[in-house]
Amino acid sequence: MTKTTKKNLSLQIAAIFTIAVLTIGTTQFALAKDDSEVKIEGEFAGINDGKAKFESRDNGDRKKFSVEITSVEANQSFTIEVAGTMFQTTSDQFGIIDFNLDTQCEDDGSDCSDIPDMISGDTVTVSGPNGFLIEADLN
Repeated sequence: MTKTTKKNLSLQIAAIFTIAVLTIGTTQFALAKDDSEVKIEGEFAGINDGKAKFESRDNGDRKKFSVEITSVEANQSFTIEVAGTMFQTTSDQFGIIDFNLDTQCEDDGSDCSDIPDMISGDTVTVSGPNGFLIEADLN
């Protein structure tokens, strides 16, 4: 390899590296949250592990709320309460609650419905056929 070829190769590698760094930086900037986005979640701990998540985008025009809990009674009804609103769901045959709401109707199986605004500090409470089961604080 001649000196000129090595120099051109070094410039090409430097150009590729610069483009990659700028692309990553731009992507991170585009994914950064703005004031119109809210994302809070909480974990259920104890016998029944799981999590609750709330997301709001586009100044509240798009909201998502989900609750996932494992090791509950199979095929039972459960009540999820948060921000003064109650939701009904059932566990599957494996004893898992996989509850998803989305204000935007999609083909992913989410229930397209109204979701209340939630804030950090709200508590998600889950009750089963035998009463109170578990709760998580959203932060």
